Amino acid sequence: MLDYRIGIAEILEKVDYPQENLLVQSFYRVQCNRAKQKMVAIKVSGAGVLNLGINKNYISTMKTTQTDIGIKKDNRKAVVEMLRTLLADEYLLYTKLRNAHWNVEGIDFHTKHVFFEEEYNKIEKIVDEVAERIRMLGFYSPGTLNEFLDLSHLKDESPKKNDSFTLMEGLLKDHRTIIQFIRKSIGENAEEHNDEGTADFITGIMQLHEQMSWMLRASLKTF
Repeated sequence: MLDYRIGIAEILEKVDYPQENLLVQSFYRVQCNRAKQKMVAIKVSGAGVLNLGINKNYISTMKTTQTDIGIKKDNRKAVVEMLRTLLADEYLLYTKLRNAHWNVEGIDFHTKHVFFEEEYNKIEKIVDEVAERIRMLGFYSPGTLNEFLDLSHLKDESPKKNDSFTLMEGLLKDHRTIIQFIRKSIGENAEEHNDEGTADFITGIMQLHEQMSWMLRASLKTF
């Protein structure tokens, strides 16, 4: 991943020049604060010309509406960047729980089939609430699979096996990732960005993930 702070010389070192008369365009992800966004488009021609530009998709997804709730726009934007990542994480976790519900196999099929359904219903509610929180802060929520994959911390990968143990191990790992991200973000929202409302909101989400993680750990324990 290229960092937005690197210089042109460093970018040039990372780019393989194409053959003569061949135009290649590739996009690099840039880490901006806590949000991962596709922001810089790097275009290289056969002549070795380098052009940098802002990805229009990024701009469109971060449009804002007029909102006067006592929080400066820059602070609201920083909070929304965090919420966009959280929304993407939740949506990927929801999809993985759906997969577990559909495809789990083994002697415990029925109980785990029902269990995974209960879990994805909880995450589905969170997905809706996080998206609506973004709207409350005056921004538009991401809503495409490409955006979620770009923003999420979670890996989009299929489990190696469909037994309940393997599925729950993967889900527990994702819960841990989300919990750690939220815990880091609570203080930043309240102290740095003057948004105690969002800090309280994501604290409740973290507590739910902690409860779900506990249930998975208890289920995975062997004696």
